[in-house]
Amino acid sequence: MLLVFLSTLPPTIPCIFLRNLRQALRLSNVIAIMLLFLCGYFFGRHAGLRPWRCGLVMVIVGGAMVGICIALGG
Repeated sequence: MLLVFLSTLPPTIPCIFLRNLRQALRLSNVIAIMLLFLCGYFFGRHAGLRPWRCGLVMVIVGGAMVGICIALGG
């Protein structure tokens, strides 16, 4: 439960401090994608894979998911 809280806290911070909801949503997406890169990078390092490649794959997958959400009205 703590892991879920800690992983969702950084993307929610812009929603708390920004009045413009569109800007808050976009900044939240950027923060989430940066976290995806970091998670992929450290996973790659821990698993003995290429960390940069794992981080970029996570960003590509996350970017595709964000793009789909935006296309569906999110």
